[in-house]
Amino acid sequence: GSVFRSVVKENANKNYAQNRKLLDHVSLFDGLSSSLKGRVGELALFNEWFEAGSRVVTAGEAPTAVYVVKSGALSVISGGHSDDKGAHIGGKRVLQLGPGDCFGEQCLLRDEKRSATVLANERSE
Repeated sequence: GSVFRSVVKENANKNYAQNRKLLDHVSLFDGLSSSLKGRVGELALFNEWFEAGSRVVTAGEAPTAVYVVKSGALSVISGGHSDDKGAHIGGKRVLQLGPGDCFGEQCLLRDEKRSATVLANERSE
């Protein structure tokens, strides 16, 4: 427990200022006080990078996180499938996401599987 918490805290502190500023621009967090946003920025945000063409989440997966786009561009794809190399084939782009957008909160709160696949259009964080 304590090792995990220290790793989480170290990761968050590296990016705290940027993450805290990002939280101020995401409507999902509008109802939180400044101190609560500070705690979220300190303890609950992880930075991940996705290269162009890589998959962020896959339809049908169990949700493990809410994602906030810090930079780059993502496409939300409905339908399609993965080929034997893991590339997503087919489907229809139903939404474009960019900095400040978030996704995944509904399925996480409702304990539902992900309803769409999200792909990085360019290097994204």
